[in-house]
Amino acid sequence: MPESAKTLRPPSIVGLTLASHANAKTALAVLNNIVKAEKDHDIEKVVHYITFQAQLQSAASKSVLIPAIKEEEDGESLAKSLVDQWEKVDAQIKALDKTKKHLSNPEFTKVLAAFQEALEAAYSDEHSVLRKLADSQEEDVLEEQAKRAESAKQDVNLDTAAA
Repeated sequence: MPESAKTLRPPSIVGLTLASHANAKTALAVLNNIVKAEKDHDIEKVVHYITFQAQLQSAASKSVLIPAIKEEEDGESLAKSLVDQWEKVDAQIKALDKTKKHLSNPEFTKVLAAFQEALEAAYSDEHSVLRKLADSQEEDVLEEQAKRAESAKQDVNLDTAAA
């Protein structure tokens, strides 16, 4: 086995969450390109992908990040803020689900903009949580949290995830 393979470790909750954020930001950039190019026929599948990813990250955050940060000194306010941000994201996902996904639909573009804003705010709060956890917890704890987060994502019921 090559020397470098011996040093590979499982992902931590920090790396896992940052990768999830990067994937979502890429998908949002693709969506914005579709909007600019006025490719209305591609909108629905990209919005579905983005909201699906958000539902998975919401589940991970609610099951792992929020409980973990509550245990930290001064973590209660961060936890409450993150809960509030994910509730806003969930509400926007529900609104998107009810909206006809066409660029000519002003309600859709309004809800989509609100969803993007809410998602960015949730990710910003998650970054604050990650910084605090990375500074206070051992790597093996962060790795175990990543495993639990992935498990929570696998257990998401998409019919009720944004409910």
